[in-house]
Amino acid sequence: MSTVATLKRLAHIIYRAMIVAAIAAMAWHIHWLHKDQEFNQLQIDLTTARLNNLKECHLHDDAECPEGKYSNSAEIIEKMKANAGSWF
Repeated sequence: MSTVATLKRLAHIIYRAMIVAAIAAMAWHIHWLHKDQEFNQLQIDLTTARLNNLKECHLHDDAECPEGKYSNSAEIIEKMKANAGSWF
């Protein structure tokens, strides 16, 4: 095999490897964008649940109002803790 043919083959292999690497990088980026959006949505849900909990505590004139008594904020916190390993 001539040197030119060997160099062309090597260049073609490198070109294919670069395409595969670019596709993998895009997939990785999309994966982390999705995880970031999911985390942000959980933060919004948690804030909303906590505000609803405070509102209900106030409406019921409840002096002792633990996390999640009138909302699902405790469940959201547990979900955030469970998913923390995949975010960090």
